[in-house]
Amino acid sequence: MQAVQGTALIEYDQTTIICLHSSASSAQQWRNLSQEWSEFNVLAPNLVGYGGQFWRTGDVHTMADEVHAIGEVMSSCPGPVHLIGHSFGGAVATLVALENPQQVRSLTLFEPVLFPLLYATAEGSGQEIWVLQTDVRRHVQLGNNRAAAERFVDYWSGEGAFQNLSEHARQYVIAMTPKVAAEFAALISNPISEADLRSLRVPTLLLYGEDSPDSTRDITRLLARILPCRELLEFDGLGHMGPMEDPDRVNATIAEFVGRHSVPDSCFSTERPAELKINTSGGVT
Repeated sequence: MQAVQGTALIEYDQTTIICLHSSASSAQQWRNLSQEWSEFNVLAPNLVGYGGQFWRTGDVHTMADEVHAIGEVMSSCPGPVHLIGHSFGGAVATLVALENPQQVRSLTLFEPVLFPLLYATAEGSGQEIWVLQTDVRRHVQLGNNRAAAERFVDYWSGEGAFQNLSEHARQYVIAMTPKVAAEFAALISNPISEADLRSLRVPTLLLYGEDSPDSTRDITRLLARILPCRELLEFDGLGHMGPMEDPDRVNATIAEFVGRHSVPDSCFSTERPAELKINTSGGVT
């Protein structure tokens, strides 16, 4: 297996999987996959502003910047790739697939934060996530990055989650909050339409956690109603950080899906599939 530094890719001859991490995380989120998936070439590039990828606090940031960076990785791959994205990485992966559908063999999304799909409503989870992004961006603008980090982490992982992190992890999230605020702004300024999504005829696996916030559960289930080629699975007992809470269970599910779509195939269904639940033992109910 070849090495990847930044977004520079050196010649692969196997099926390539590109894994995109969540906000305030890094490529290390997917560090176990290279060992577990020896039959694939697993690439986990850092998104803009993470792991040494250049971004300067205060710079204007757009989703096009993120899509361009991943597009550069894909352009060096020998053929279509499997895209996997979690949270903000899932939003980026969706936009990459929309822009480069012929280069994507399959798409796996764990609770992609495509918030504009919710902003059309002023109630429920749309209002909830609007308040979150407003709070985070306001704290960052006032220079209170710690408050921004605590608000952000506690929303996704529950009250007190930020205080329960290690000191190293807390300091990392605090340092990344300006980029998180910029990501919220980029998502707001890049609305995505149902018509765009309906045109995406790429086999897509939609995953979400039973214990996740309503916002990303709603987004994931909404995508299941819109996308023409999709499967929808819920993980029993997991939350928004499911890929890190129980990587064995999540990765096994993704590997099975990718394996089924490792050769070119057509859009596998135009009918809405039954929703399945992955229980704590890895079985399907």
